[in-house]
Amino acid sequence: MVLVIESESTLRRHVVKELEVIGTTVTSISRVSELERWPHGEIVITDFKHFTPFWLTAGATHIIVLTDCAAEGADACRRGALTWVPHASAATLIATLGELGSRRGIATGAAPAQLALTAGAENQ
Repeated sequence: MVLVIESESTLRRHVVKELEVIGTTVTSISRVSELERWPHGEIVITDFKHFTPFWLTAGATHIIVLTDCAAEGADACRRGALTWVPHASAATLIATLGELGSRRGIATGAAPAQLALTAGAENQ
């Protein structure tokens, strides 16, 4: 199961669509306050503006940060993110998740991965 938390509805719909195309079951919300549980054992994806290493404290296994430039990505990685992806590149995000899933033995197709996508999440 994938959880998408994105305050920008157009981007959220695009990410959800891309994930559903690869066979992933997706739940999407617009802000962190709508979370029913913390992402324990899951991957968190968030934009740079809302990135915090707190996701690791909350139980996330990895953080992937969506950024507008390489400098933001490098900064996020220095602060604990696993990697970064250009904010407007859903295809790159899907490829990154697939690569990470392969390394971790996660199935991203028929058996959905447990990923928490928080692109653009509002910290509340």
